[in-house]
Amino acid sequence: METTANLLFAEKAARIKDMFLGTVLIFIGVGSYRLISQATETGLIGNQTVNHATLPEIWGVALVGLTAVWMMRLTLELRQCNREIKKHGFHDRKITLQGLFPSLTRNLVLRMMVSVGALFIYATFLESVPFILLTAAFLFVMLMTFGRPITKKTFALAVGGGVVFHFLFVTMLKLPL
Repeated sequence: METTANLLFAEKAARIKDMFLGTVLIFIGVGSYRLISQATETGLIGNQTVNHATLPEIWGVALVGLTAVWMMRLTLELRQCNREIKKHGFHDRKITLQGLFPSLTRNLVLRMMVSVGALFIYATFLESVPFILLTAAFLFVMLMTFGRPITKKTFALAVGGGVVFHFLFVTMLKLPL
């Protein structure tokens, strides 16, 4: 009996985590669509043709639309889970943040905060700092954040990654930075 309850509550917790992720994805899709649509280099060009400049807007809309469909399905699954819990006569347990994310440690939260901060700094300075330098610094911070010791090898890996990304995005794909 307790095993059934644990399975049902684990399923409910998984659906709640998925709903949280879906909400984040919708915010990202809406935010990226709004930012991309303000750029003069994107959107429908001239005679309303669809080309490479239109794709970023389409991706933003697709992310929101597909995530909304996924969240509708999750809502139905969550309702079914709640029905099963009531059907078996279990008292609904409060689902805490620790219950949703049992492996969420202080170290992991710190790593996530550093990662988000580094991404924000990277995006902020992308236009004013040379791409290769900024990318190498970002890679170095990320390598250290996720456990690489500060060594010559780590530094070389970050610089090498910066060179490879510069070659890929600036030289090969000719992205304007």
